[in-house]
Amino acid sequence: METRKEVNEPPSRFNLLMWADLYKDLAETYPVWKKIDRSYERAYEKLRQAEENARGSFLLLLLIWAETLRRHARAAEKHGLPDKAKALWEEAGKHTH
Repeated sequence: METRKEVNEPPSRFNLLMWADLYKDLAETYPVWKKIDRSYERAYEKLRQAEENARGSFLLLLLIWAETLRRHARAAEKHGLPDKAKALWEEAGKHTH
């Protein structure tokens, strides 16, 4: 039986990373840019939450964050949004240098 404390605990960073990865993969299934972009934004939200709880796995978080940005940039290019793609590629570069 779960106690009240267990129910109110925030999700673990690994759970948040799993959700971020799920949203990233889900984005690749949509044909419409608005849904793609929204799914990536949800992935970033989960990554931001995981970043707050990083404690020791910061490198893994940076790698996942950069890969998510790269996939988002490729999707923007595919949908004819060069300015959005350029901004995302630049942001991805910041996470890997």
